[in-house]
Amino acid sequence: MKKKALFAAICAFACSLFFHGLSFAGENPFTVVNKTDSDLFELYILPAQSLGQGPNALEKEALFIGKSLRLSFANYDRSAASWDVYGVNCCGQVYKWQALNLGKSGVITLYEAGRATLD
Repeated sequence: MKKKALFAAICAFACSLFFHGLSFAGENPFTVVNKTDSDLFELYILPAQSLGQGPNALEKEALFIGKSLRLSFANYDRSAASWDVYGVNCCGQVYKWQALNLGKSGVITLYEAGRATLD
């Protein structure tokens, strides 16, 4: 009887860890609206003033002009105060929106000339 109770407790604990991990995986969804004059085929974030390239949140999708998508950024961390958002069009031109406080937003609207609004 004790073995069954111990087994059940271990299973319950393992399941709680698994489902708790799943809740963190999708914890950072944002709606991103493209109000630029270019379709975007890559979209990633980096902590403000960082170098490099983050994981592409669009994967096999594109964020077309005037459209929006619900996205998660794999490298998003709430502890970073501000983020730079990068978009890349079909020709490889990189667009940058600097120092956005994503922690206070669910909707990111991207405009021309590096301007963005957070709602």
